[in-house]
Amino acid sequence: MAKILLEQDYYLTNIKALLDFVAQRYHFLLSKQEISFYRTFYQLTEDAQRLFTRCVMRKGELFRLDKFNYKEIKHLSSAKEELIEFELMEELKESVNEGLIRLFNKKEILMAFEQKEWKTLKRHELEQAVINYSIESVSSNNIDGFQKLLSDVSIVKVKMEIFDVFRLLFFGNLRQDLTEFVLQDLGLIHYPSYQISETNLPIQTREEIKVLTKLHELSEMFHDLSQPSIDDLKQLTSMLPENPDTSPLIRRRFDRLAYSIARHYERLKDYQSAVTIYKRCIQQPAKERFIRCLDYMGDTEHAWKELDLLNRSCSTGLSKQFANVFGKKLARKLPVNFEPELLQCRSEEHIVLEKNQPYVELDVIQHFINQGKAAFWIENQLFNSLFALFYWDLVYADVNGAFHNPFQSAPNDLYEREFLERRKSILIKLEEGYESKEKFWQKINNNRHVHNGEACRLIYWPCLDASLSDFIQTKSKEKSKLNESTLFELASTHIPIQDLRNVFEHLLSDLKEHRSGMPDLIIFDENRYELIEVKGPGDRLQNNQKVWMDFYCKNDIPHRILRVEYESVIPDYTDI
Repeated sequence: MAKILLEQDYYLTNIKALLDFVAQRYHFLLSKQEISFYRTFYQLTEDAQRLFTRCVMRKGELFRLDKFNYKEIKHLSSAKEELIEFELMEELKESVNEGLIRLFNKKEILMAFEQKEWKTLKRHELEQAVINYSIESVSSNNIDGFQKLLSDVSIVKVKMEIFDVFRLLFFGNLRQDLTEFVLQDLGLIHYPSYQISETNLPIQTREEIKVLTKLHELSEMFHDLSQPSIDDLKQLTSMLPENPDTSPLIRRRFDRLAYSIARHYERLKDYQSAVTIYKRCIQQPAKERFIRCLDYMGDTEHAWKELDLLNRSCSTGLSKQFANVFGKKLARKLPVNFEPELLQCRSEEHIVLEKNQPYVELDVIQHFINQGKAAFWIENQLFNSLFALFYWDLVYADVNGAFHNPFQSAPNDLYEREFLERRKSILIKLEEGYESKEKFWQKINNNRHVHNGEACRLIYWPCLDASLSDFIQTKSKEKSKLNESTLFELASTHIPIQDLRNVFEHLLSDLKEHRSGMPDLIIFDENRYELIEVKGPGDRLQNNQKVWMDFYCKNDIPHRILRVEYESVIPDYTDI
């Protein structure tokens, strides 16, 4: 593959694309100051634009320009002065803080301050020592060390606040940056094309910008705490937004942060605080942790009532599985009668194989090849990929809050319970594709051709074109028309549409839970297909796999669970 070279100032093109996108779609939301920034940026010389962009591509807001070595910025000093003039940058002369100290290496610091006892300090200890020294020096007017440190060094502070608003509106978060563009520039990722209407933008008010920025700051504070204490958690808790339901985006961010805080409360055995936070979350795992914490606190009756509510309201297998397992535990404590709704699961079949391959799945593939069948290692890839191809228009529909920008492999709400509710009319139309086999595979084939290689979170493109040789080397006598075909060809001829429809509808019922846990292998003979879950020595079914097994049983989908045992290796004593 030929090496792809980026234009020298590719990043300038990219920041302009970001700014233009936000200015065009969010014009109704931008403040006068933000509009002024947008216009000012285009008034700058290209050198000043490049310097500003190079800074915002880096981490932090303080920079040493003597460390900048970008050939395309021909007049660095003039560009700096221009940015200062337009109040997008300021030069630091005397102030000393932790962020500034990080711009210097240990050798530079030791040479400037001549403190021999600092030589043995670790980096974080050295930074604190300089801060302490600066506090003492203010009263004694002893600033020689700082003068030496800052002499002949140009340190600037870039005003990131306004650009961060543009970044937040474009990405929907403050974690992503301009490198998202680079992946596409290099040809490493090709994103699907989809519409983003102004009326369907995820952020609609200034208050949402404020809350999302606050949640980002709190998240950064939380992740900076390697081992948060109860006091740390209480401080974060007191700063959480009161009403996270102002938008789906805020609700997602709030739930993610609040759940993490509650889990730490739980680990520190502060169950009351954990319960208070879990109660504010709507995601399913939080509800389960909420019930567990009530039980830890000895409030078994309350835990039982909450479990009953969860059991009545949930339709997904994993939640039912939790209700079954934890319900038995609570029922014994109360005591009450409890009849768990058991998941159906076929008995395991045991086979003995010779160990020839590095993975047990490959040995099973060889086992079926020896029987004249074609076998592929698919796990979750095949059915998720076919699902996305059939429901492509559903996944990439222009609905409220679905997309922030053109660089997404999936909509924001893909794993939310409201995903289908927001797309009901589209779903009804797409279901016409189940009317005939020809119509069904035509839909999938068309989308496969049009969107081949595009980044879709649910599709693993190589899987569809996989052939037997991608998994295992076969002997000439083992080759047949079956195992010379691609996986896609065999799936389209052997899997009944009704089976695929059942699987797809099961996925739609809860994509977040059901997108994983599918069987390892699919095998084909001349007339049929079968799904195979492979279990090696010591392996066992996970909860999400049990949910799928229950689904297969109830829908008569051909499947087996194979327990593999290996033949004992007999030592060769002939050379002794």
